[in-house]
Amino acid sequence: MLSPRQELVLRLVVERTLDDGAPVGSKALSEQLSWGPSTIRSELSALEQQGLLDHPHTSRDRATFASN
Repeated sequence: MLSPRQELVLRLVVERTLDDGAPVGSKALSEQLSWGPSTIRSELSALEQQGLLDHPHTSRDRATFASN
């Protein structure tokens, strides 16, 4: 089950990925949400562990939604 914050982060990642066609970084989301990047990275990590997001590059802080 997703928390309301996780639902919001997931929705924004999906929307931005569909709009831009590129992975979304925590910095970009933090500017939109007024949350710290570390808070967003934590939520992105939780979504990734649930199989809802992919982390395409381990050296980059970006996420895309899982399309399995």
